[in-house]
Amino acid sequence: MSPLERFFDEAQVLFSISALAMPTNTTQKKDAALDDVLNQNIEATEQIKAAANELGVVHAVLSTPIPPQSAEGDLVTCPLSAVPA
Repeated sequence: MSPLERFFDEAQVLFSISALAMPTNTTQKKDAALDDVLNQNIEATEQIKAAANELGVVHAVLSTPIPPQSAEGDLVTCPLSAVPA
């Protein structure tokens, strides 16, 4: 192999390596889109966690039994005939 051929072979290898190492515009757009989707996913996960915590509190309140003597006077009952149609 002549020195000139070897030079072109080495240059081709270096060009191939640099082409792989340098992100293209398309790659950068895909990376930005993936980052955006991942950030949205993180935000949605945080919102779901917050909603789950709120539902846990609501469930705890609603599932707490109230002794009958504690509920006296809290409820007003009236016959259905007294409710306007």
